[in-house]
Amino acid sequence: STLEQYRLPEYEAELRARGVQKTSDLASLSVEDVDKIVPAPKSIHKKKMTELLNAAHTFVAAETLRLDPNSEFQRETKFRAGILNLLTKQASMADAAGVIAVTKLKGDVNEVFDSLDTNRNGILEGREV
Repeated sequence: STLEQYRLPEYEAELRARGVQKTSDLASLSVEDVDKIVPAPKSIHKKKMTELLNAAHTFVAAETLRLDPNSEFQRETKFRAGILNLLTKQASMADAAGVIAVTKLKGDVNEVFDSLDTNRNGILEGREV
């Protein structure tokens, strides 16, 4: 197991009690959880466990992105905020409102269309938009 590879098998029971069944489940833990699991005098163990935790977070994020390439667009980022600023800085109020409205849409084209098509007739009408 990963814990044996990292020479941390003594924490397996505690991790299982916290719902960790496989390595990727470590992503459900926080650094504070590691502090509770690993005693203070064992700083090398704490460092190894934190490395495992960070690797699990990275793995889960990469897997999420692989399964849903648009998942990163579901949350605000500084990059998107910068683009939004560029698009609205010189725009009229109406244009800026339109740009801001579009940025609030979440999901792929089908999900957005379905959320707007309230009468489910397959056509977006003026009152739906």
